[in-house]
Amino acid sequence: MTVRIKHHPPIDRIFDIIEIEKMDQAEMEEFFTRSFAEADMTVDRQAMKTLTMYSAGLPKVMHVIGEKENFRVAFRSDASDTQSDGE
Repeated sequence: MTVRIKHHPPIDRIFDIIEIEKMDQAEMEEFFTRSFAEADMTVDRQAMKTLTMYSAGLPKVMHVIGEKENFRVAFRSDASDTQSDGE
């Protein structure tokens, strides 16, 4: 139990506290590969290195990064949406 919960016992009664272990390199790569595949995308080696470095195996961070809709918006390959008309 974390320090915060020890000092705030009602939290422990309201929520089920579960400990989630950090993922290792292989687990992170599998997660990102599958997440991108769901969005019909692939991850090159350099991108995978960056993704795994910043997520540090933390499932919550990985979920946010790996959510397919976030990737579609943030990494879309079709730049036509960002170009101005007539320029």
